[in-house]
Amino acid sequence: MLSEQLVCEQTIREAARQVEAATARLVPEEAADLALTEEVDRAKTTLATAQEEEAVLRTELSQLYNSVSTKQKSLKRMRKLAPAPIRCPHCTQTLARPVAADQCPVCLQDHQMVASGSVTAGAASERIERELQALSEKVVNTETRRTTTNAKLNAAADGLLKALTAQENHRKTRLHPKQDEKVKSIAALDEANAKLAALLPRQNDLRELRSLENKKLRLTKQLEELDQLLTEANADLIDRRALIARHLTRAFNEVLGHIGLPGYTDARIDPADYSPFIDGHAFNQLAVSGGRKTVTNIGYHLTLLNYSCGNPATLLPNLLVIDSPREGIGSVGADREVVDRTYEYLRNFAKDRRGRESTMQLVLADNDPARGGKRGFAQLDLSYDAPFVPGVGHPGPNRVATVESVST
Repeated sequence: MLSEQLVCEQTIREAARQVEAATARLVPEEAADLALTEEVDRAKTTLATAQEEEAVLRTELSQLYNSVSTKQKSLKRMRKLAPAPIRCPHCTQTLARPVAADQCPVCLQDHQMVASGSVTAGAASERIERELQALSEKVVNTETRRTTTNAKLNAAADGLLKALTAQENHRKTRLHPKQDEKVKSIAALDEANAKLAALLPRQNDLRELRSLENKKLRLTKQLEELDQLLTEANADLIDRRALIARHLTRAFNEVLGHIGLPGYTDARIDPADYSPFIDGHAFNQLAVSGGRKTVTNIGYHLTLLNYSCGNPATLLPNLLVIDSPREGIGSVGADREVVDRTYEYLRNFAKDRRGRESTMQLVLADNDPARGGKRGFAQLDLSYDAPFVPGVGHPGPNRVATVESVST
């Protein structure tokens, strides 16, 4: 793509140089054509002037010829003999007989030009003759001038023809080839510009593609950095989860040890989901008999409550409600002893956390507590008529949030 652009730009520069050179070669030819055009215009002006002069002389000659003809007719009428009579003026006989052309039909004598008028008529005839002579001289003079004008007219026509021929030859052999050369160089320049213009969108696309590739590289690098951070965060999270699981496992074992879970040897908290395991068994796999499952459940949630009180940043609740633990454990034999130890641990747990900065609520719901179960607890009697805790009001709509919404 870049090489094509460079070739196009080089072609454009070469085409522009050729256009400039063709223009320079065309300038003198255009100047010469302008000079020839001016010469043609001058020849046309000379020819037009000669044509106008010839037309004036032609009109003048026509008028002179008309005047001469008129004078000649007048003179002829004055010189014409009186009309011959048809009959003899003496005997009135007809004169229709053969007569020589040069004889009078009446007296048979030879014709002699005799003025038909008086002396005045002779003077008029002489005047007309003088005028006719003057007109003849004018005609000769005008004919001479017309001949000269016709020669000038022919010379002007020849000059115009030569000028037109020279102009045509110059345009055909000099001007037009130079103009065609310039037109071709301009066409080549336009073609090169068109090719470059066609390359520009592709160049823009390529530039955009390169920009996207660079952006991809940056994003890939950022993704790698984020993956590294995520890997480190996951490793840190695994370490933290393992640390929390070990802490919860110790606390869980302490609770179960104080309560005295029957058949218990080892307890742990799984770091994957913080679920409790007793002797390698998950909570759902524990047997219900002997209060094993109930004690495990109480010990597990007491462990979480204890962790919540010591770690305010956690989303674990600092409230624990235990509903009738005695019923889940049993009330005869060894079960009763487990119930007593459970209530005792709950009392001690609540007592140890009184007055601490972190608030904690432990509610034990039991209609029939174990022996001495009421000691160390504030008793609240709830009924259908009074189901709410006295002094605790609801914060109102849109004032509470779930753990899920807080965590997101």
